[in-house]
Amino acid sequence: MHCAKKIGLNSSSGKGNGSNDAYIFSLQKSCDTSKIMCISSTQALDVYDPNTLECTLSAANIHYDRVNCIEAHAYNPNIIATCSDDKWVKLWDLRIVSNTNANNASNIVSTSSNISKGNNSGMVLGLNMGIEVMDIALGGNNDNLLASTYSNGIRFHDVRFPVVGVGRNGVYNQGGVSSTSLKLGEYGDVHTDDVNTIMFNPHNKWELLSGSEDGCLCVYDVSVNHKEQAVSSIMNTN
Repeated sequence: MHCAKKIGLNSSSGKGNGSNDAYIFSLQKSCDTSKIMCISSTQALDVYDPNTLECTLSAANIHYDRVNCIEAHAYNPNIIATCSDDKWVKLWDLRIVSNTNANNASNIVSTSSNISKGNNSGMVLGLNMGIEVMDIALGGNNDNLLASTYSNGIRFHDVRFPVVGVGRNGVYNQGGVSSTSLKLGEYGDVHTDDVNTIMFNPHNKWELLSGSEDGCLCVYDVSVNHKEQAVSSIMNTN
């Protein structure tokens, strides 16, 4: 096996929020392969050009706590989603995300637990889940369906509405409707232990897979509302 190219968290351009002890939690390639997006242990989002290895965008503190996952949109190379131990899921437009450094606190919205904390430049949707979120996935029609893990269940939200402000219950979308109104439903207690990973079938965006600490892999048809009918197969990996 030959490593053709190597990208460090700090690029030669001087951008990047990495440090000697930073490490990668999650990375994705954009749908048009023009960008490599990575999340580091410093709560930073770094975007690289895979051809030149240049860091083209670096945004620090996109979440208040450890960022667990980054998810690339299947049809729009500029849209990504992130989730974190700070209990927030955020949707970003890379065209309007600002380059920031770790000492820039001007984008801190509030210290309230109900309002998004951290660098929110370029955020187009934010959802306060009320619990740590280990993984997310985009699927459904045009990747408008957001699936997110919570404990031993999975929640579903509609992500088609842009943010226009913040309020007591979280980030608000267009029309002043609370982000909680974007919830479509959930599959509760689908596993007997924490759900660690989920993903949509790239060839069928209505088929979702989940993996858990209980050692089981579940497959769902998410066009079905009730989990009992939605589960198409369960596989025990133990």
